[in-house]
Amino acid sequence: MRFTYFIFLLFSVSTGLFSQDCKQGTLKESIYESMELDSVYLIDIDFRIKYYAKLSKEILPKYSMLKSQIKEQIKNSDLEKIEEIAILYDNTRKIILNEIKESQRRIYQDVNAYSKLNSILIFETLDLFPDSYALLTNKSRIGNQLKDQEYQLILNIFSNYEHLLQENNDCINSFFNEMSQSKKELNIIEIFQNTGNKTESETRQGNLIDLLIWAIN
Repeated sequence: MRFTYFIFLLFSVSTGLFSQDCKQGTLKESIYESMELDSVYLIDIDFRIKYYAKLSKEILPKYSMLKSQIKEQIKNSDLEKIEEIAILYDNTRKIILNEIKESQRRIYQDVNAYSKLNSILIFETLDLFPDSYALLTNKSRIGNQLKDQEYQLILNIFSNYEHLLQENNDCINSFFNEMSQSKKELNIIEIFQNTGNKTESETRQGNLIDLLIWAIN
């Protein structure tokens, strides 16, 4: 009898614990407004997934010979320097993405799922093929912390291998044009580009550094 009563009491207490109402939290009005606007990123996500797939499955494999040719031209004495630039680039990419994710968590409590996924896709694509101008050498980018000696290293490597742009001119132009055309078709907007003020020299420098980083990975 006592055992039966004990079981009944235990069941009653347990039921009371797990049947309590879980009250719905209240978010700030600005966060609700942000949630409603978040769906606009659905189209961007779709386009960025398609571009990522095309880049990884079609464009980059198509130019694998270019990648090999560039890698073969890299001197052993410069390999470590290019690796240093590649590490600097990758660390910067991760830092910026983490800052965006932290901002989403702290300000918007991670409710903007599509916006966050869109950001992740942007920086995953920048991992697949680099954009050193956007993340490193674009001095107009807010928060750019590239040190003078790091920039000088990039300039030195560019000077040492600028001849590759001329020697592989047709193939390199075709490569970058194909990426640009794919971005245009899918309405991909590049980040941190200082649109309208990016010089031809900056474009050449960025393209070569991108190719060198890509070649050693």
